[in-house]
Amino acid sequence: MLPDTPCVWLSHWKKCKAPIKKMILFRHAAGITNQSVISKSEESTVVYDLQGRRVEKPAVRGIYIVNGRKVER
Repeated sequence: MLPDTPCVWLSHWKKCKAPIKKMILFRHAAGITNQSVISKSEESTVVYDLQGRRVEKPAVRGIYIVNGRKVER
């Protein structure tokens, strides 16, 4: 189960609520999120669009490939 994801299995949530909540709080405290963004250090690296074309300066918001990972800008 991931943070910020609605719980589909209510009975599972009720049974495992404490350990799941602890995991979510630990992830937030450690700065772990499910969102990837292009940071300032990655801006100087090569960026590709989803069609595999090299993009010099991504002007449009969307999903790009940076260092082999999909990131949202």
